[in-house]
Amino acid sequence: MMSEVGLEEEVINVTKDLLSAIDRRDFKVYRDMTMENVSCFERGTMGDLVEGLDFHEYYFDKIPPENCSVTIINPRVHVFGPDAACIAYVRLRQRTTEPAITVTFRTQETRVWQRIDGKWKVIHFHSTPL
Repeated sequence: MMSEVGLEEEVINVTKDLLSAIDRRDFKVYRDMTMENVSCFERGTMGDLVEGLDFHEYYFDKIPPENCSVTIINPRVHVFGPDAACIAYVRLRQRTTEPAITVTFRTQETRVWQRIDGKWKVIHFHSTPL
C-alpha cells in the first residue's frame, strides 16, 4: 500500500498531467482523466453547477491550444483513502503575447479525484479567477 505522502505526490502529478492536456486542448486525454458526469463551478458556468463533459468539449473545440507555462503553487492534498483525494492550489499560467509582453493569469482551483479501475479521474472541480 502506498503511503499518504506517496498518494499526495501521485495526485499532484496527475493534476499537472490534466492541466497540460487542458492547455494543449487534448480532449481525448482530458476525457480519459475525467468522469463522464463530472460536476464543476468555473468562470464559464456563470455561477451555476454544470455536469457532464459536453460543456467542456465546446471549449476544447473552439479555443486554440495555449503555448504557456503552468505552475501549481502551494498544492494541498487531502487524502480520503487509497482511492480518493482532493487537491487545492493556485494555478499560474504565463504566456507571451505580441510584441513580447509576458502575461500571467491566476486561478484558485480545487479538484476531487477518485481512482477507478486503477486510473485517477476528476469527479468535481471548482475554478475561481483571481
